[in-house]
Amino acid sequence: MQDTKVCTVTLLGPTNAGKSTMLNWFVGERISVVTPKVQTTRQKIRAIYTKGDTQLIFIDAPGIFKTKKIIEKFMVNQAWDALLDGDIVLLVVDVKKGLDSNLRSTFQRLSSFADSRMILVLNKVDLVHKPKLLPIIAELSKLHSFEKVFMVSATKGDGMNGLLLYLESIATPSPWLYEPDSMTDVSSSFFATEVTRKHLLMALERELPYALNVEGEKWEESDSNVIIHQVIYVKSERHRKIVIGANGNMLKIVGVKARRELSYLLDKNVSLYLFVKVFPKWEVDFVNKNLLS
Repeated sequence: MQDTKVCTVTLLGPTNAGKSTMLNWFVGERISVVTPKVQTTRQKIRAIYTKGDTQLIFIDAPGIFKTKKIIEKFMVNQAWDALLDGDIVLLVVDVKKGLDSNLRSTFQRLSSFADSRMILVLNKVDLVHKPKLLPIIAELSKLHSFEKVFMVSATKGDGMNGLLLYLESIATPSPWLYEPDSMTDVSSSFFATEVTRKHLLMALERELPYALNVEGEKWEESDSNVIIHQVIYVKSERHRKIVIGANGNMLKIVGVKARRELSYLLDKNVSLYLFVKVFPKWEVDFVNKNLLS
């Protein structure tokens, strides 16, 4: 029997640093939703990369930021819990922002994990003049001892092959944790709700996109078709009216975009039905469900 190797890799860092883009690049599929907006990822998502005798399990965690609400505290706790799940941690930093207050607070807490193996990944280097990179590396390296430093652009793929090869090289002998054709540990239904939530994030303004949640209610699938029913939970009747829009236009726009993306990703004809319901305590319900899962 062929010997196999495994490495579990946690992607950690401030919100909107490009962790989800990086995870999708590693596995070559849109496993984690990506938007230009902060706090897009709410829960830990695992993606599986298998090549030759090596399996890498990537954990995409929510971004780290200053929290106020119960769901925000849950998200950041998910991120720090994910650090303990990995054999090695990629601390992903947006070099455009440099060492801002959010990143400083991240480094302060990293001091509690001095024994964890960590790689510093400077992302979005294509957006920064090269002479500025070395001072940033020097400054960040003073704050924590990193095993390696990589400079990448996850959107363009620059530097990503070198990072992937290094992760493959440090994998240790172990039975694979997932089947070789597995791509993620999340269900198709959950993935579909994330696609809808992504388009709500993009379509709605200000705080409203962060004050709602999408849950799968029904999923019927055949060889060529999928019928999906989802519920969008909001906190108030005012929010419900905004999500639906005048004459239902907002909900129609979001539904069309989500359906098209799901049809492409699932390679099937998708019928998507969206319903908006008022549930003032959906955040508490969301946290309680995920703490029990």
